[in-house]
Amino acid sequence: MPSLKKKSETGGMGNISLIAARIIAVLSGNKKINQAKMSLPTRWHFFVQGLSIDEIIRHLAFFVSRLWQFHIFSEGNTRTTAVFFIKYLKTLGYDAANESFAGHAWHFRNALVRADYNDLKNGVCETTEYLELFLKNLLLDEENELSSRKLHITRQEGEAYEEI
Repeated sequence: MPSLKKKSETGGMGNISLIAARIIAVLSGNKKINQAKMSLPTRWHFFVQGLSIDEIIRHLAFFVSRLWQFHIFSEGNTRTTAVFFIKYLKTLGYDAANESFAGHAWHFRNALVRADYNDLKNGVCETTEYLELFLKNLLLDEENELSSRKLHITRQEGEAYEEI
């Protein structure tokens, strides 16, 4: 029978930060970060050092879209992703709150879908554009229109898909 380790032997909650940092490294696609033995904020700083705010926003959009793809629950994946992402943003010094996500929940969810949806045969490619607009409103206090209607893809008779 395997022995049970006490909380103090496993490092307690400190392991949560390490696990989160490893998930972030994998989602970021940065193997150097994965090998580094540093704290989560240091890892983030290492990855985004020298990037413009638009590049950071693009990275965050890509990160949250890949996080959502895990889709481990039968219900509540978008809410769970939002909560995790809010906590992540707070570790980066941003003042993110659930209200921002709740107020634009439909747009946030559909933007996550568009960041993962491809139909190359019909000229539709995944895009983080709509997540980036959401994040610019959230983090930079911009006032971009967040309309789920703009995320829809329609097909005209005999034509490739186009966004409306």
